[in-house]
Amino acid sequence: SAATVRLTQQTQSVQLAPRISVLEDTAGTLTLADVQRRAADFQPSGVGDDAAINFGYSSSAWWLRIDLAADPDAARDWLLDVAFPTLDNIEYFGPGGEHRVAGDRLPFAARPLLHRNFVFPVRLDESGVGVIWLRVVSEGTLTIPLRLWRHEAFWQESLTSYAMLAVYFGMLLALAAYNL
Repeated sequence: SAATVRLTQQTQSVQLAPRISVLEDTAGTLTLADVQRRAADFQPSGVGDDAAINFGYSSSAWWLRIDLAADPDAARDWLLDVAFPTLDNIEYFGPGGEHRVAGDRLPFAARPLLHRNFVFPVRLDESGVGVIWLRVVSEGTLTIPLRLWRHEAFWQESLTSYAMLAVYFGMLLALAAYNL
């Protein structure tokens, strides 16, 4: 399986793609209990550090496994950012047994955090060890960029990217007004 994600006190964010194990569910019928029993069938994603997991167009359900281990002095609350907002259905199964569903076919208000991406809160127990399971299905392209963030770092990055988007769209609006 893929390497365990080690979280330290200095960790602000972690690119998860190279550390994820994947399992294809061609029939789309496996449950969480089924994939937990088939842990040996998971394969490393084989993706590099700066890449996103990409399954192209697929009618399969894809299961992703992320093993986490936090140092004793590391934070226990994190945010899992799935930065591809056109995925149809994402089921999140957290280390504490949480189950959340998100996707572009659900109302925006149904997202775990109201953000342009799908963001899931991750809470590790005192031991700092946990597993995140994701089940992803989409009729469009299955690109799954995943990053685990500390809360403060995530919101700082979000504010910066929203400011950049505001400048970009402001310039487009100014050009459109000028041309009118």
